[in-house]
Amino acid sequence: MNDELADFITNEEKAELPSLMDETENWLYSGDESVYDKKALETKCAKFIELCDRIYGRFNSWKNLDQAINFMDEFSASNMNKMNQIYDTSLRNFINEEEIFNLIANCNKGLNDLKAVLLKSPKFMDPPFSAEKIKGDYNELNNVIKYY
Repeated sequence: MNDELADFITNEEKAELPSLMDETENWLYSGDESVYDKKALETKCAKFIELCDRIYGRFNSWKNLDQAINFMDEFSASNMNKMNQIYDTSLRNFINEEEIFNLIANCNKGLNDLKAVLLKSPKFMDPPFSAEKIKGDYNELNNVIKYY
């Protein structure tokens, strides 16, 4: 709660988690034979499991989003370099440089807009969009660039 996951836990969850952890630990070490029964374990720990799933789900959503954004940054930079290299060859007569550069620039602007939204969003909430959105943008851009 104070390290890697600290930013991803709401104040309410921070207040609720210690008592659920204590309750679960006390039951596990109580000597109650039902701790060996999977159904009893799932039932007794349901609130704790639900809370942890919610926190880790949020953490993983943000982590996946960060990875997707980093990938798109690298992808855009790589494509800009490729376009510059192509334009420095005789192939430049066969491409519409302005159209491609505008496409990549628009993608970069969209990515920067998404980053700005993320910077304003608290991580203890679900991200305002998913990594799937960025993957969709990547697929769209990649298909157009493959065409060229």
